Amino acid sequence: MRRTRCALLAALLGAPPLAHAELRPEWEFGVGATGFTLPDYRGSDESRGYVFPVPYVIYRGERFRVDRHGLRGIFFESDRVEINLSLAASPPVNSDENRARQGMPHLDPALEIGPRLDVTLARDRVKEWALELRVPARATSMSSRTRCSASTSARRISSTPMSTATSPTSPPGNSRT
Repeated sequence: MRRTRCALLAALLGAPPLAHAELRPEWEFGVGATGFTLPDYRGSDESRGYVFPVPYVIYRGERFRVDRHGLRGIFFESDRVEINLSLAASPPVNSDENRARQGMPHLDPALEIGPRLDVTLARDRVKEWALELRVPARATSMSSRTRCSASTSARRISSTPMSTATSPTSPPGNSRT
């Protein structure tokens, strides 16, 4: 009898709960580092290596989330339409260290931020491809100057990606004030 009770108790303690809900914290934080090579500026044939700290932030709110997929607000649920935060940055360029820019003014670092509308125009989950339209609208800040721009891009996700982009503003560094 005692042996049966011990076996039953061991089975109950080792069995998974019937109603198991995964409890995850609303916030998670961490830090890491990454290293990569970037061109000196868009279109440059010279590049530099950089090491950056990378914050690890996860927030699981009802209307707003931050995770490995990015920063996004959850205003509606859709398989075809998403509104995301679009970010881009470029490091400063010392023109004395770049052959093509010798004698030109140095380039300031740039930070671009704004919303991006992503629309899936077509998708084949079996063949694993999608045609997406991405429309970012970013404000660009370079030292004391700020500009706004909008661009569009269409991408086909497959073994042979294609991309096209347009922008109504001049590239950073072409219009000094």
